[in-house]
Amino acid sequence: MEERRKYPRKALKAEARIPTGAFAEAFRCHVLDVSPAGARVDARDIALPRQFKLLLDKQAGITRNCAVIWRDAFTVGVKFLPSAVS
Repeated sequence: MEERRKYPRKALKAEARIPTGAFAEAFRCHVLDVSPAGARVDARDIALPRQFKLLLDKQAGITRNCAVIWRDAFTVGVKFLPSAVS
């Protein structure tokens, strides 16, 4: 299969969080790989909306706005959106 990504992804396997907005709660997930344009996220027990925020590093406050591009049984592929999108 021909690789169509603009940027290659790097394996990461890091814990991340998806804030729910309710009393600072967040779903835990794992970012399996990442590129400057997007990521593959293991979110097997989470019903994600089409767009959501992904907290990559809580201590550093690194959050990315994401849009779901594809889904399979256990993972989702997301593209990173501009920071101004909420």
